[in-house]
Amino acid sequence: MQLQDLGVDCIFHGVLGLAISKQFLGRYLTLAFLFSVIPDLIDTTPYQIQKFRHSFKESIKEFLNDFLKFTRRDQFFDNWDRHIYRSTHNVFAWIFITLISWFIFPDIFVVLSICYLSHLLIDIFTHQDEFATRLFIPFQIFTFK
Repeated sequence: MQLQDLGVDCIFHGVLGLAISKQFLGRYLTLAFLFSVIPDLIDTTPYQIQKFRHSFKESIKEFLNDFLKFTRRDQFFDNWDRHIYRSTHNVFAWIFITLISWFIFPDIFVVLSICYLSHLLIDIFTHQDEFATRLFIPFQIFTFK
């Protein structure tokens, strides 16, 4: 996955969440959109901070060149970035989010849980190499290919 694909990736996950809410609840639910994109929203924050930090230059032109160069994301900046990404893309995060949503939104937590899970299942087939989905981190090292 490259960061330039992040926009399309998030839109797809979000629209899928809306479709899931429409199917199960009979209406479009903004929370379903949010729960479908939460893994990517959380994991891109450290990367965006690093991107700005590494792109900071004396001139606007140099900044834009580096900023666009770092937009082509095909590797992590550091272990912290890798850890955040993998901690949001696994079944333990899904279970945690499901439990929280059960307490906060008891009437719709199943739909919200399905939305988060749909994100993980789609990413199994669309992410590779460093960004391959590792569903059972920290207990699993292999990836789905």
